[in-house]
Amino acid sequence: MLAKERTIFIADCQSFYTSVEKETHPGLENFPVVVAGDPARRSGIILSACPTRRSFFDRRAIP
Repeated sequence: MLAKERTIFIADCQSFYTSVEKETHPGLENFPVVVAGDPARRSGIILSACPTRRSFFDRRAIP
């Protein structure tokens, strides 16, 4: 029996979630955008920030 070759594909999509939000809501195009946790629960972390918004945060907090 022949061994199957496995291929692993990794995509690093910088600011993916903010890119999706800006594409979904064109009015945000010229604004700095941050995607974070649930505001109703008042908890969560920043999941994604557009490059223009990243400069406002501590670099240790956003990879």
